[in-house]
Amino acid sequence: MQLKEFTARFGLPLFLLVIWIFLVAATAAPQWGRKSGIHAGLWSGCYTFAGVEYCGDINCSDSAWSSCSKIQAARAFLVMAILALSFAIILSGLQAFNYLNNLNWLTTILLGIAFLFTLIGFAVATSWAVSDSNLDAGASVGLGVISWVFLLIAIAWNILRPIDYDAKHFSGADSNSNVNSNIVVNTPAV
Repeated sequence: MQLKEFTARFGLPLFLLVIWIFLVAATAAPQWGRKSGIHAGLWSGCYTFAGVEYCGDINCSDSAWSSCSKIQAARAFLVMAILALSFAIILSGLQAFNYLNNLNWLTTILLGIAFLFTLIGFAVATSWAVSDSNLDAGASVGLGVISWVFLLIAIAWNILRPIDYDAKHFSGADSNSNVNSNIVVNTPAV
């Protein structure tokens, strides 16, 4: 298998897997907001006191904290983005191994959903961390922006990639050279 064929078949699923890793890391890490000795995430928060770091879960189920609705919305959108991206990876992988054909449109829709949910989730989470909690943007915000931009690139890649992965696309031969080779012309004898 040539590099060009490998990239056309497996490049997008591998790229989507990298995006998935970035998105999961950004969602799970307690690095949405930071300030001296404090790190806050969507699921847990940590603070340092007298040189010792203490971490705890952010529990919004029994809290009257006003920012809990933003945290829960950000969690929901980012988890739905991860799920949509997971299905897009599976579908793209099945297309790469030629188990499914002509479902490129569904992969594009799933990537669009993941893109939109990532945008909304990161906007809400960043709003909570920076505006409501008066923290500086942390590493998760950077990973989120990278994930969002990479998702946009993946959508364009999925739209522009060839759907048929046959070797004729990668042989280097002119595809128009064999167009008329099987046509038999019967000319009347004069």
